[in-house]
Amino acid sequence: MQLSLSGSEPQPITWSSSNPGVASVSATGLVTALSCGTTSITGKYTVCGTSVSQTLTVPPGSYSICPNSCSGIYTTTIMNGNSGDVVVLRLNYSGYISWNGMNNGTGAAISLSAGGVAGNDFTSHYYGSTGFTLSKDITFTMPSSSVTIITTAVVHNSTTMYSSTAGLYVVSVNGVANSNSGSVCGGNSGGWW
Repeated sequence: MQLSLSGSEPQPITWSSSNPGVASVSATGLVTALSCGTTSITGKYTVCGTSVSQTLTVPPGSYSICPNSCSGIYTTTIMNGNSGDVVVLRLNYSGYISWNGMNNGTGAAISLSAGGVAGNDFTSHYYGSTGFTLSKDITFTMPSSSVTIITTAVVHNSTTMYSSTAGLYVVSVNGVANSNSGSVCGGNSGGWW
């Protein structure tokens, strides 16, 4: 946005931002938002020294999670936001599994990837029925206004599982808490790792 000050007679104005990482201001009063947060933009008359400040809050980008395909245990999801934002994503998966008697036991696994960053989490191999909870966070910079998120949530070698969905959450954007969330695929697999 372009700012201006008016007075009884024209004077040179010095512009400043108290937090230039949130928003910068040029010598002509042009303000550019750079990241989420709060800053004060001040215009000061050079001759008389009178100044006026205005608080500016830059909110997080509008984020939406839109699962667009689901095949068994695998989901691709499009997340829309702002290029350059630093995003923390979380994949949660929990349920109850029943071992089917195969030699390598039963277990669960999740994987999460977006923006060139990937991570995964695994349970131990169980040789009986048990509950499980898995969670994985990744932090990445939005490469553009949208990014494809890939998730896998699987229980292997289990005859019973009482949870077939996993939760995908935007934890924060540029350090600001965000509450956007959605469900993604989860399921059983006959394989093992």
